[in-house]
Amino acid sequence: MLPPSAGPQDVGPQELFVLLYGGADEGHLLLSDYIKPHPTVVRVAASSNVTGSDISLDEALQKEKIDILLIPGGTLPESTATLVDALKKLVKVADHTIAIDSGVTLLARTELLNGHILAAETLKIEVLKDEFPEIRWEDVSLYRNGQYWSAVGAPGVFRPLGNIFSLALKNHVGYWYPFLPSMPRKRPLSFDAAAESAESNKKRFSAGETAAKEILAHTEVDHIFLTAGDFAGRLACESFLDAGNSILLALLDTFPNSDNKVGLYVRHSFEFLWEQAGARPPVPWEQPSAEELAEWAKSMRGNWPADDERESTFETLCDMVALGDLDPRPYSLTTTLALAVELDQQDKVQELGDLLARRQSMDEHPATWIQISKYRTLAGLILDGTFKRSSDQTADIAQQDADTVIAAIRAWPGRNSVYRAARSQRQAALSTPLCSSIW
Repeated sequence: MLPPSAGPQDVGPQELFVLLYGGADEGHLLLSDYIKPHPTVVRVAASSNVTGSDISLDEALQKEKIDILLIPGGTLPESTATLVDALKKLVKVADHTIAIDSGVTLLARTELLNGHILAAETLKIEVLKDEFPEIRWEDVSLYRNGQYWSAVGAPGVFRPLGNIFSLALKNHVGYWYPFLPSMPRKRPLSFDAAAESAESNKKRFSAGETAAKEILAHTEVDHIFLTAGDFAGRLACESFLDAGNSILLALLDTFPNSDNKVGLYVRHSFEFLWEQAGARPPVPWEQPSAEELAEWAKSMRGNWPADDERESTFETLCDMVALGDLDPRPYSLTTTLALAVELDQQDKVQELGDLLARRQSMDEHPATWIQISKYRTLAGLILDGTFKRSSDQTADIAQQDADTVIAAIRAWPGRNSVYRAARSQRQAALSTPLCSSIW
């Protein structure tokens, strides 16, 4: 059962207790530089040959509460029994425990993580599995298991570990992080080849045909604008702006004086794309000023870091994406890409753009595409074709989809009037008293 969730919270001053045993790598204290706000480091002497400590192990064991306990890596003593016994007591009063490299081995020896996941380097996994068969060892650079954090000892781990841990202090990171699927993602082979073949031979409707069917099934004009507007936005987001424009214009022509029914997300997204393209179709509302576009851009993108935090936030989001987190809270993958564009991080723009495009190609719901085009910053990437569903998607195919949707829009008023007339007749028949037909 998942623990109860808590909302974002402010983090006060923290103390980082570092368990220094003989042979501990004090270079791992570098982690404190990446935790925000920076904690006060308290060096705990866990053996007699440790110098420069702040308190003894006995003093640490008297603490009723420890904010953060760090178990650094290094060369472990031949006997760790006493150290492990002390560690069992310390972690019980620690809000968070972070183990790095061979410090993870010490944590594993407490047996408190039996049945749970710990991070490990590729070359060490088999050895660790032999010593700790009750623990699930994963080839990831870092992993959070509730109050326990484990990380490999690679030099580059301190920044992502510190950045992501800082987000966790604000309750922006999941209780288990990153998500590691326990089931294979590949579809199993079918044992019914005939059924599989029959399924593959079924007619598959195009995206335009599916949207058209939805439009003709609606009974309210507002729903027509919602479905058609979302699909127009999808085509535009795939770089087929002309096809998207044609749907939008057909809506406004079929339903005069209804431009207020075009959703703000759709309208503003198209204005960003028209601005980038340098061409604007004859829509019945006034062209926004530069000031209005700037204001829309701020309001549309939603959660966004302060100007002086953009670079550090972007760095953290990239670390989270590198761990396979495609929904890096409290932001998103799209926000990460938009930040890359604003910060002119061209390598990351390419990498994140490709990643987001692959993700979008698997999403058939048109409304999700507006979540990309609502970013004014991404208009250039959109028109360059970054988010096309597939490489064989062409302007002709997109226009065919648009024409199918337009035909449904044009047909809807007539079909709906017939439907309303039939419904009125049924209601009239049902409201006639039964006795009147007898007399």
